Amino acid sequence: MEEGKTYMSIEVEKIGLKDAHLHRNPFLTISVKDASGSLDVVPCCNTPIATNVESNYVLFRSGVALPKSIQDLPENFVVFFEFKHYKARKHKISTKCFSFVDRNILLKSASVSLELYRKPTDFKRRHLNLLTTKPLYLQLSVSIVQA
Repeated sequence: MEEGKTYMSIEVEKIGLKDAHLHRNPFLTISVKDASGSLDVVPCCNTPIATNVESNYVLFRSGVALPKSIQDLPENFVVFFEFKHYKARKHKISTKCFSFVDRNILLKSASVSLELYRKPTDFKRRHLNLLTTKPLYLQLSVSIVQA
């Protein structure tokens, strides 16, 4: 961490899914993109596999610290969250849904609830279809740290 710069940490609390208990080895892939959605600003990373499910929620309680300072990120960066799980029958990892949040919301809020969208992941955010009409969201906590 460079002294005098500001860094962001995002903790994933939980994701609401109507079939939460059916997903095997669920995790999130977190990627930070530029405003156009075409350029990875920092390398993608995965959360640890979630082990707890309560009702309609997969509980993560794990997070990621962005390796670049907010000052070194593009002005309008967007953070994407892809919910993935293992499909035993097909022997592959599948994306169930995705969500995203932009810089302005992350910097204004300590707690964020994000809508979930159907796959495939649309990094350009042009063709978004809600996963469900039920009020189920991805819930995050954001921490800003001055180095």
